[in-house]
Amino acid sequence: MTGNDHPIVEVRHAGAEPVLVVVDRALEVGRECDGVLVDDEVASRRHLRIDPTAGGCEVTDLDSLNGTTRNGRPMRGTEPLLHGDEIAFGATTLRLSPLRAGTARRASETRVIGSSPEGAPHRPGGDRSTVLGTATGGADPGDTTPARRSPPSALADRASPEPGGSTGPAPVQAARIGDDDGLRATAIGAVANLVTTDIQAGHGVDRLAPSSSGTLTFLFSDIESSTEAAQRLGDRAWYQLLRAHNELIDRQVRRAGGTVVKALGDGHLCTFSAARGAIACATAIQRALLDPQFDEVSVRMGLHTGEAIEEAGDVFGLHVNVAARVASRAAGGQIIVSSLTRAIAETSGDLEFGDPVTVALKGLSGTYDLSELRWSSGA
Repeated sequence: MTGNDHPIVEVRHAGAEPVLVVVDRALEVGRECDGVLVDDEVASRRHLRIDPTAGGCEVTDLDSLNGTTRNGRPMRGTEPLLHGDEIAFGATTLRLSPLRAGTARRASETRVIGSSPEGAPHRPGGDRSTVLGTATGGADPGDTTPARRSPPSALADRASPEPGGSTGPAPVQAARIGDDDGLRATAIGAVANLVTTDIQAGHGVDRLAPSSSGTLTFLFSDIESSTEAAQRLGDRAWYQLLRAHNELIDRQVRRAGGTVVKALGDGHLCTFSAARGAIACATAIQRALLDPQFDEVSVRMGLHTGEAIEEAGDVFGLHVNVAARVASRAAGGQIIVSSLTRAIAETSGDLEFGDPVTVALKGLSGTYDLSELRWSSGA
């Protein structure tokens, strides 16, 4: 394959200009990878890989948390990307461009990024990465202050984006629900992968929690500011702490009758056949995390209830994505639930919730009412 014959893939993210990427070697796409970086909270750090072929490209899902679709169907392993195909995850899509490398470089109206040496990621303007999507508010990358875990009633106010693009306080009376700043990158890659591999090797992937109605409650969790904590503690101490955290979640989910569908680093996707079971599990995890051994970590959680596609031990669908976005609204120490999960779970009157907050969730139409579960009040 000559330099002018390399395939070109159009990577498009909602709200951002498309980028044409010359695929002359294996190229990764994700939030933190050696390739094309996308600001998409549904994307995993290393979400998928594109490999050039004679007739186009091949795409491999790299065991991503939320999965990838090809022409609307969940992908499994490696599949071709041919003309007319669409690869999608979250608000990001990939299509094979009709242009080839030689002609694309003359298309002045389009940004064309050539592959960088030594596997370095693409960046616009000659740097080494291409970042798609709009950056959103989050922690200052230079801030290494240890995460402080506070009871939900004392959580600090956080600004929420308003339709006009400015920021202002969210319209709530008590604790606030944070910005939809995406599911954060969660751990130093090598250490996180060691812990994840170790835990999954012992337990494998269970079948999904049984549900006669086809409806599940999804629980997403991750450690707030985990990268900073990992850097602060060092690899060995972080490895031990992350192992204890992951084993705690694994144990509590099983005890509640749920299933750990995926565990990637410090992030977990779990399913439950009952909303109250999911809430009881989330509460038990937060209370267990009050143990002094977990003083260096603060876990945020989000729950949503809905139907999903079950295939090969994984789950796909809109409601899985909604749950991920609900979790992205939580701060460390918080459990945030959707209105549907709250309506199902609160009928017994033994749970306490904060006032609902109406928010827009990134990449989803309409608005959603979210509430904080006040788990420290005896739920």
